Amino acid sequence: MSPSSRPRLWTFTHAALLALLVFGTFEVLSYAFGEYSRRNGNPYFIYRSDFFARLDPAEVAKRRYRPLGWPREQREPRTDPAKFGRICASAFGDSFTYGEEVENDQTWPHAVADALKCEVRNFGVGAYGLDQALLRYELLMPETPIVLVGIIIEMLRREVAASWVFYAGRDIPAKYGFPPYFYEKPYFLLRGNELIEVPLPPDPVTSSHMERHHQYDYYRRELWTRLDFPYSLSVVRALHRYFMRDPMSFSGPLFWQQQHPSGAAKLALGLLDRLAKQVNERGGHLAVVLTPLPGDVTENRAYYEGFGAALREQSPQICIISALPKLRELASSADKPGLSMPEGHYVPQANRAIARAVVAGLETCGITP
Repeated sequence: MSPSSRPRLWTFTHAALLALLVFGTFEVLSYAFGEYSRRNGNPYFIYRSDFFARLDPAEVAKRRYRPLGWPREQREPRTDPAKFGRICASAFGDSFTYGEEVENDQTWPHAVADALKCEVRNFGVGAYGLDQALLRYELLMPETPIVLVGIIIEMLRREVAASWVFYAGRDIPAKYGFPPYFYEKPYFLLRGNELIEVPLPPDPVTSSHMERHHQYDYYRRELWTRLDFPYSLSVVRALHRYFMRDPMSFSGPLFWQQQHPSGAAKLALGLLDRLAKQVNERGGHLAVVLTPLPGDVTENRAYYEGFGAALREQSPQICIISALPKLRELASSADKPGLSMPEGHYVPQANRAIARAVVAGLETCGITP
């Protein structure tokens, strides 16, 4: 090497070392940013690449296979004091159908039973998605002439999730007694007009099974960012998603819309059509009770109107009932009672208003118990 070329070599070496130092600094800062986000409310939806691998194998092994998800089996209907000598209907849904925060005789299925003078079995399960409600019906196949499905927006949001890990974005409340990855669920994919079920992995469950089960999870794919090397690229992706993503992609009420990027509304139409065909084959009638959240009643937001119209066009055999008018009537009454309990479920008066909407809707559809 000639003396004249030596300075140029040293310049290249220095530049390479400087670039490496800058890159390493950015990587350290990016990793620190990701960890800071994760440990402080996680506003940028970042998760560690080894999230599932880090799960305690002994804890994972405690998870037992349930065909519909959740740690505990849910087979029996909610206890109801109303006994009329005959059963005319069964109700499916989530905690709003089950009637969380109210007594057995204060749920809307109980109020419907009182009005129809026949027993309505309440098969609602807290935190269920619409997919789980469908599978619960197929598992139990109750012999009732009327099948009611109460739907709130969260049931559509949950149907595109594999568990509560990415859907909830935080730990399951302590009252449930299980970590969020125990709240795995089966879910469906819509390929054209075909529903494809993604069942839960059978026992014994491993962390790799759990990770594979989440491969089509909407929230993991579209909203959350995996913190992986190079960390700077992961952080840039997370920031881009946070600041540039369409608000529609994560806004709860907009999941009702057909053009929503999650495909939740189209999937829900397919699930309800499948349910309606099974109910009709058994000689029954399906009624779908579209129910707003308490805050949407007072804010005059009826996001599900377009969904109801699409459902009516696709499956005219379904009786579609909106609970909004009766709830709005209650909210604007003279005493103006609060609609929600401390944890956000409907108060008994609101459940009775939903029941009035159901009874009137069944009559309009020509369905008699």
